[in-house]
Amino acid sequence: MPRFSFDRIISACIFMLLLGISPLSAQNLVPNSSFNDFTWCPGGRGLLGWAVPWYSPNRNTSDFCHSCSGSPSYSGVPTNRWGDQLPYMGEGYAGIRTWISTDVFVAGKNYREYLAVELTDSLRGGDTYFLSFKVSVGDNAGYFSDDIGMYLSPDTIASDTILLFTPQLENPEGNLLEDMDNWVEISGQFVAEGGERFLVIGNFKVDDNTTLVPTPDSDSMFQTTYFFIDDVKVEACKARFPETLLFAEDSLICPGETIRLTGVDLDSATYEWEDSSTDLIRQIQAPGTYELSVSLNGCTRKDSISIEGIELPAIDLGADTTLCPGESLLLSVESGADSYLWSDQSNGTELLVESGGSYSVEVQKGKCSQTASVQISYEEIPPQPADKELQKCSDTDLELIPDLKGLNYTWQDFSTTENFLAKEAGTYWVEVESYCYQLRETFVVSEFTCSCESMVPNVFSPNGDGINEAFLPIFEAAPSRYQLDVFDRYGRALYSSTVPSTGWEGKLGTKDLPSGVYYWTISYSCLEGGEIQDVVKSGYLSLLR
Repeated sequence: MPRFSFDRIISACIFMLLLGISPLSAQNLVPNSSFNDFTWCPGGRGLLGWAVPWYSPNRNTSDFCHSCSGSPSYSGVPTNRWGDQLPYMGEGYAGIRTWISTDVFVAGKNYREYLAVELTDSLRGGDTYFLSFKVSVGDNAGYFSDDIGMYLSPDTIASDTILLFTPQLENPEGNLLEDMDNWVEISGQFVAEGGERFLVIGNFKVDDNTTLVPTPDSDSMFQTTYFFIDDVKVEACKARFPETLLFAEDSLICPGETIRLTGVDLDSATYEWEDSSTDLIRQIQAPGTYELSVSLNGCTRKDSISIEGIELPAIDLGADTTLCPGESLLLSVESGADSYLWSDQSNGTELLVESGGSYSVEVQKGKCSQTASVQISYEEIPPQPADKELQKCSDTDLELIPDLKGLNYTWQDFSTTENFLAKEAGTYWVEVESYCYQLRETFVVSEFTCSCESMVPNVFSPNGDGINEAFLPIFEAAPSRYQLDVFDRYGRALYSSTVPSTGWEGKLGTKDLPSGVYYWTISYSCLEGGEIQDVVKSGYLSLLR
């Protein structure tokens, strides 16, 4: 079983020790409850009165058996006239017939034997008491029955042949008592009216209402019922429990808070809350009255505790929002709290917002507090954007991305995506709508050929005839980056150019170079397939004069 303690709660065990109470050993008000004590050792039938202070209220032959008589003997233990049985505890027990057949005893109509005793103290009105006794069926009984109980009376038990009382403790109807080997407990609890002092055990029903079932060997047995009785108890339930059974961490609960309730931790006890849960510890999140039933050794006691709630004023600053230039927003919470603290350290129920930022308020009442926050954005209105002039490759699409950012977008074809895919040259526009503005952005798209194809000649003749006068690579589409270098056969740099339209005329500076073979490299960047490509080429060329 889980253990629980906290500083403000005195442990139930210490509490009971201070009061001199043990939860496991309540005071039994039944004297000589196990029939151990006697004035004379029994030597025959009907000697219950020798187990002082027990007696037979109607003077029938209620039996007293004790080990002092030896065994076997008429009233011995464990073997006697009615069977063989060891005591439940101690050295003795009692025995009674709760019915006799008129077939063998003509005067046996409604014949009853009872056990009676005066308690050591009167019961107190309104107090709950635990009642119990142990029974075992005599081996020589010819019938089983379920009719046996205990009655408590404020008056001396009358000397009648049959006692037609309504017992406070009764074996349940249909619970046939047929165990001849073991002791069976009949137990329960009741609330005393007050003054009950005398106890009697037996069958309180007439023959016509008595349940009778023949035993397997009934033909050879006594035509009667017979019960051995031992360990009779009448105990005040409150003596089993400390005064307080239920504790709480706090008697006040805040919204959203969890408070722990716990029952007093008693060995062998079982617990049940009003919601049918059975744990010793319970977590609650709402005010209310909570009740715990604690059961221990046949007794049940209840305790309850009230948890009050603290209601905070409603606190809702609304959703995050955006304000336009010149706008303001009044944040407010309900009144009724002990204090308010806004993020700007003001203390009222309202706050005027005129700039962007995060705003919060803490509301406190008693020990409870609650916080809410909201994010406020201020939006600037941008200037009307200038038209954008863009180029696209003739064989690829161009994605148009507005500089303006807003909530809604409407393009010239009424599509509403944030970006737009231009498939051909033309003028495109988008209207962008935000919290504070609606502006149009225009894109003028032109097309051009995109290719990385190039042709590099391998011979040229700078001889003044106007034909093939310079070494110049030829491009299908103008490159975006260009570098041409020419070297002699010794690797000496002769010429370098970054202008695609300017070629090498076969000179080193102003000096004409002789006919021969020269080495060249070219690197450039170009747009092809919608992506920038970097190209490097090299080779040999012949200069002819």
